[in-house]
Order: sequence, then structure tokens, then C-alpha cells
Amino acid sequence: MGGRRRRHRIVSPKKRGPPKVFRCPICEGFPLRIIIAKDGHARVQCAYCGFSREDVHVNAGAEPIDVYSKLTAMEGS
Repeated sequence: MGGRRRRHRIVSPKKRGPPKVFRCPICEGFPLRIIIAKDGHARVQCAYCGFSREDVHVNAGAEPIDVYSKLTAMEGS
């Protein structure tokens, strides 16, 4: 007479996607924006120090994290 037993719903944790805002390699500020054009070029801009690059070439289907890793490799050498 107690009624039906209800099952608890299992809540899975949400998966985080790749970041969209990165740390600037020059001033170490966070608002580094990466905008990928469809023609295979990427534009990188920092809101704090004004650092910008427009000559970053990427392959089709590249994510912003790919552009950021390529940028840090270019700045490190």
C-alpha cells in the first residue's frame, strides 16, 4: 500500500568544451581572442596590450586551441 518505488535519476557531470579565451604570451593577460576565417587564416588579438597577429595559417577544421599552440610555438622561437 506504499505505492511504487521511484528510481533516482543519475546525473552525469557536464563535459567542458575547449576554451575560447586564452592567455596572451606577451602580457600574460587573459583576454586573447582567436578568430578563424574560412580562408585558412586566423586573427589573434589581446585586449590588454594590443598584441595582434594576422599571419597565422591554419588547416581546415582547426580549433582555436590549435591556433593558440601554434602561436605560442612561434612566439617562443
